[in-house]
Amino acid sequence: SQATAPDVNTGLGDVYEVTWAMVGEGFQESEKYAIARQVRDELLTIDQVAKVEIVGEQQERIFLEYDHSVLSRYGLSPAALQSILEAQNITAPGGQLLTEKETILLEPSGSYESVEELRRTTIQVPNRTDLVALEDIVSVRRSTLDPPRSKVFLNGEPALALSASMRQGGNIIEMDKTVRATKRRLL
Repeated sequence: SQATAPDVNTGLGDVYEVTWAMVGEGFQESEKYAIARQVRDELLTIDQVAKVEIVGEQQERIFLEYDHSVLSRYGLSPAALQSILEAQNITAPGGQLLTEKETILLEPSGSYESVEELRRTTIQVPNRTDLVALEDIVSVRRSTLDPPRSKVFLNGEPALALSASMRQGGNIIEMDKTVRATKRRLL
């Protein structure tokens, strides 16, 4: 016979007994993740729950895409533009992003409320007395990192999954009932 002995996993602490997927059409990735963190915090108040993992977060960044000829018209190099922006309280991450287009990857420190506000930021360029809007020099867009670290889908739609594991010695039936009640309360 081709049958083998069953393999029994006794490490229940490593098993996620309940997984809950969330979709959020019309929400930014950061908004969806904030909601998932709130749900996770609620689930962690359940006695039977040991831990809750959030899977599928797509990290957002703000990308500034530029054309060398446009930068040179303003007397700027990519490094000079980066320095100007850093001086305006934007922190660029360590490392480089190499793509088909020339791109600077920025992580705003919190002084900008929106991508539109960043686009309208005025900067002083070398050898000019007037200020120039950033959007006149570069294309500014918010997007997720590519490739993503992990992706989750629910019915073909991008989603976040919350996976809850049970405390050692817990009761899976009680945990499931309480998680379902929490889900109904939150929805």
